[in-house]
Amino acid sequence: MAYEHGEGGKKKRRRVMSKARIEAISAVDRPAQEPATVAIMKRADEPITKLKPRDGESQDDFVSRFMSDGAMKHEYPDEKQRAAVAHSMHARQMRKKWPVEQPRLLSDVNGHSHFIDLADGPGGETSATKSEGAEYSHSHPWVRLDDGAILIGAAEGHTHELRLEKAEFSAEQRRQLAESGVAMPDGAFPIRNAEDLRNAIGAFGRAKNKAAVARHIKRRAAALKLTDLLPEDGALADLLSKGLDASATDGDTMTPEEKAAIEQAKKDLEQMTKRAERAEQVAQLTDAQRAIMPTDEKARDEFLALAPEAREALVRKAQKDAADENAVVETIDGMAFRKNDDPRLLAMAKQARKDREERAAAQKQLREEQLRKRAKEELSHLPGDEATKVALLDAVEAMPQATRESIAKILQAHDGGLSESFRTAGVRGEPAGGNDPEAELEKLAKAAREKNPKLTPEQAYAQALNTPEGRELYEARA
Repeated sequence: MAYEHGEGGKKKRRRVMSKARIEAISAVDRPAQEPATVAIMKRADEPITKLKPRDGESQDDFVSRFMSDGAMKHEYPDEKQRAAVAHSMHARQMRKKWPVEQPRLLSDVNGHSHFIDLADGPGGETSATKSEGAEYSHSHPWVRLDDGAILIGAAEGHTHELRLEKAEFSAEQRRQLAESGVAMPDGAFPIRNAEDLRNAIGAFGRAKNKAAVARHIKRRAAALKLTDLLPEDGALADLLSKGLDASATDGDTMTPEEKAAIEQAKKDLEQMTKRAERAEQVAQLTDAQRAIMPTDEKARDEFLALAPEAREALVRKAQKDAADENAVVETIDGMAFRKNDDPRLLAMAKQARKDREERAAAQKQLREEQLRKRAKEELSHLPGDEATKVALLDAVEAMPQATRESIAKILQAHDGGLSESFRTAGVRGEPAGGNDPEAELEKLAKAAREKNPKLTPEQAYAQALNTPEGRELYEARA
């Protein structure tokens, strides 16, 4: 891995491709790596003697020595090119200690994956392929860090991770490795040596319980005395920097969020089990029992917990109560009022009936008073008590109008005839006025009707006969 100094003296990683074959150079408007530069020069016929890294010499020390060497300055006058050659030579020297590896498959992202040939040494390009739905294929740059971890660059807005090769171990091997603590309790992430440690670090991104895997990697690195291979940045480094207890059990490393998720899952399972049991109990109820089952959850559970006999007893009670509530308590004007009706409606109906009865009684009393008055005025000379006369007039009023008028004339004439017994005769037996008695009686009757327009002709005539003057005129007609 090559570095260059950025702002503030901080080192900035820079990928250097040292093993490539140029087949074509094209000018494009959408370059894959805009800041990339390419330097091409022809090799001299004479062999070039280059500086080589010393044993144990760090990359920074070798690059510094290479950049200041006079022969290398003459051979590579361009500083960027000289730095790239220095980094490449140091990487080839370091590759000698790395084991020979077979091509590996990267993780699936967006419906595709890539092969990576780790035998390329410090870095290279993955195989090219297309994302699902993409028009063009792409590849990813990759480099091997100083600690041996593989870093895969981004392309088309995503990156990949090395797959953890489980096929290298049989189920029995994984079981034995798990028992010895070399692998996780489920046999995953076996770390026997430096190569296994690098594989585990590369596959860390796929771990579900990252805290447990990070603790396992840290514990195995310490046991193998390979802590120098642990990464200094990234997700794994962040977890390692939090001081994970390497002796803790896997369960102790769960995050609060994971514990909360597990507790919530337990609660959800309990609720689902309870709902299933409740649904089964409801299915066993009769239609009558379901009809009276409470809607409140607590009351419903209590109802379902009852014995079948107890639920049937509640059904019978509910049916009896419903019958009682539906019983007719009173009938008013042909309308039946039941026990479960709104009591305000019944009260209104009762009040209306009372009002009608009071009005009918008042009307009856008024009619009786009117009939008694008429009996005194119109039938005063007829035999019989007042009640009989009132009954007679009431019966006449119920008859058709023509019949009623004829009977009224007969009664009035009869009453008038009887009034002769009470007439006071004049000195010579002549009417006081000396005029036609019949005409005078008609005048009296007309005057009575003018005074009281409600009187019929017969009633007015009878009223005229009841006056002293009328009786005198009646007697004078003979």
